[in-house]
Amino acid sequence: MLSLIWTGDRAPGPDLCRSIAHALGYPQELVFRKAGLINDQPPPNYDPDIQTALHLLANLPPEERQEILEYIQFKAAKTANRPKAKRAGQPALER
Repeated sequence: MLSLIWTGDRAPGPDLCRSIAHALGYPQELVFRKAGLINDQPPPNYDPDIQTALHLLANLPPEERQEILEYIQFKAAKTANRPKAKRAGQPALER
């Protein structure tokens, strides 16, 4: 069955997408969107990496969540203090 999906001869169904999302620890919405089962356009600020991080964060115990949040705050503060020219992820013309 997976070979039919891999070759494009068959589209993945909702049950398979749910199983994939569960097995890989991804949000179901992300997997459904990638599979083409959700046809609406994501909001303009939609970022699949952030959605995945939120999903993973929600599944952690509270003390580990707090640890991750503190790390994110540290990284955000460190990034905010850098000159714009050194920030990664910006196109070369904006650096």
